[in-house]
Amino acid sequence: MGLLHFCYDLITTIPRPLIDYGKVVLIASLSPSFHVLFDSLISFIFNILFVNALFEGRDESYEWVLSWLSEQPAWNNVRDFEVSTWSTHSTRTSISLVDDDCVESATASRKVSLLPSVYSTYRIWWGGTLLLVTRRQGQTVWGGKEHSLQVRALTFKSGFITPFLKDARDAFIRARDNKTSIYALDRQDEWHILSAYDKRSLSSIVLDPGTKELLLDDAKDFLANKDWYRRRGIPFRRGYLLYGSPGSGKTSLIHAIAGEMNLNLYPISLSKSGLDDNTLADMFMSLPDNCIAVMEDIDVAFSQVAAREGVASGTENELDDVRSKDCTKKDEATSGSRITLSGLLNVLDGVGAKEGRIIFATTNCYHKLDPALTRPGRMDLHIEFKNASREQASTFFREFYMPSSNLLTKQPEIDHDDKASIASGDSGYDSFSNDADDEVERLLSISSTQREAVSDIPVRGTVHTERVTGISIPVLSELGQRFSEGIPEREFSMAELQGYLMMRKTNPVEAVLNIKEWVTQKRQNKLCKAGANEKEERGWQQ
Repeated sequence: MGLLHFCYDLITTIPRPLIDYGKVVLIASLSPSFHVLFDSLISFIFNILFVNALFEGRDESYEWVLSWLSEQPAWNNVRDFEVSTWSTHSTRTSISLVDDDCVESATASRKVSLLPSVYSTYRIWWGGTLLLVTRRQGQTVWGGKEHSLQVRALTFKSGFITPFLKDARDAFIRARDNKTSIYALDRQDEWHILSAYDKRSLSSIVLDPGTKELLLDDAKDFLANKDWYRRRGIPFRRGYLLYGSPGSGKTSLIHAIAGEMNLNLYPISLSKSGLDDNTLADMFMSLPDNCIAVMEDIDVAFSQVAAREGVASGTENELDDVRSKDCTKKDEATSGSRITLSGLLNVLDGVGAKEGRIIFATTNCYHKLDPALTRPGRMDLHIEFKNASREQASTFFREFYMPSSNLLTKQPEIDHDDKASIASGDSGYDSFSNDADDEVERLLSISSTQREAVSDIPVRGTVHTERVTGISIPVLSELGQRFSEGIPEREFSMAELQGYLMMRKTNPVEAVLNIKEWVTQKRQNKLCKAGANEKEERGWQQ
């Protein structure tokens, strides 16, 4: 009792202002503890009431949620959003700023996408569940921006995430309908969507009969027989090697097959600066299932440079000799890649090789590839792509000038004896002969007369304002036959023929009239280039 009285007397002797100051210090010292306790309590309550899911911007599921968000009715009433014109956002909520009565320009035709604002929280009802969606932004170690989406669901059932992900994935698929996505590696060597483009129709690729069907059917059969591979202990992977002349349609066919099979493309550049075996292995291991990995010009990875031009001369044997010399020609430039043949073979079918993917490799110099690289199990199917045949030239001509309305549906082949005249939607020459040959002769004679009246302007090709309209499909087929007769067999690539037709894309008659002159000029140019290359090679030898 004496001690208590002593303490009381001591406190009563302390001045009142000093006591008030002490109270303030005590409360201030306890305030952070109260804040921590309060935050912990709020976090505990949120963890009980809400299920949280975080979607990183580098992961494809981030795109799923954004596509799903753009389809929600509540999104139409949002008053806080971010505007973006990046092409990778064009499949989301996009608006066009182009008026119907104005001509689209490169700037005006860009679509504008509306994205969730950073750190804004959006309240959306989904299936009777309240969702809080927040977009966050951070900074990567490289100094770039890193985005993520946090989705919080007011529910006690953690299993809600499965139907939500299915719904978001379906929304993403709908947004990418009729699109093929191309993925690329970022600075952290992680795959992300680079762009999405319209699927290319397989019918737009003109190759030797059966080539497209062979590749497509084989790839579909591979993906449909995963259990067959598993039961027999065969690694579930497939490789295709497309080789042959430059511009013969190898890459175009890969894009068309990807669109036909609804698969995404993952280009892998073996000549990338700084690429080594370990990085290459990481790239392959991070590939998803059911995708197409593309390695173009695979021969270049193990040489200085592979020349890409073929040279035309009198016979095909001479052409083959020239191409062989081009493939062995050295260049002063060097590749910064440090991968080895052993490293590439390991990622293709080594112990830890990725399964469930399709690989397409292309090369212009088949004979340069090591036999170990081309054996079955690594490159299972080899298909040669040659220069255009006359049959290909005729088919390509007809498809190139086919009226747009007829490209929407598959058209049956029409015999030359067909008397029906199926005119395109354009208006032009009003009267047609029932005989396609007579009609072609009439068009050729009219175009020849018009050519003589044209002033001498120093231009190459034909301007697109010169049009021949109203040509029927039988006449177009006959023009294609005349066009193919002027093309030497297997001397020019499909890319070269397309370049020629592009200069006359609105005038098929001019394309037929000028084809022989173009062939002569191309031969002269290639012979001159061959002579220059030979002189340069002699200089190196000296």
